[in-house]
Amino acid sequence: MAHLFPIVQRELHGFMNRQGEVVIEPIYEMVNEFSEGLAAVRGDRKWGFIDAKGKMVIAPQFDEIRDFSEGLATVRIGKRSGFINKKGAWAFEATAQFLIETHSSIFREGLAKVHIKRTVAYVDPSGKPILSFPTTRAQYFSAGLAPVYSSRKWGFINKDGEFAIPANLATQLHL
Repeated sequence: MAHLFPIVQRELHGFMNRQGEVVIEPIYEMVNEFSEGLAAVRGDRKWGFIDAKGKMVIAPQFDEIRDFSEGLATVRIGKRSGFINKKGAWAFEATAQFLIETHSSIFREGLAKVHIKRTVAYVDPSGKPILSFPTTRAQYFSAGLAPVYSSRKWGFINKDGEFAIPANLATQLHL
């Protein structure tokens, strides 16, 4: 798939190709870049997803979205949040047991971060918790490690939930 670039014309958003040709007319309130073949677009204050030809493949219905990562996207409709697949079907939803933060829950290395009471948990693509860590601040996995906040410092845990890099970094991490 050729890379498409977001554009804005008369306060509406669309996409152009590398030659500067408009290939998806600017008809949207907002757009995100393409991720895994789909781009999130907003019209009438609702988000949906289009393909590279501009065809709406997941109808605008979401109040909040994240781009697709590892085949799933985080979405929210009212108080209902969870992950959808590329057909728009719910893979799994937040429950009374765990909370999904639309702005920070994405799949990386097969796991997504969710909150269970005062702990961070990482779930697999079916929504099954794989590991948890007693903190409310953590980020997603990258290169087999995830930054977590513990004892007022940052460290990195592995996928077994053990510290690979002890929590002795005082600096806020931005990954």
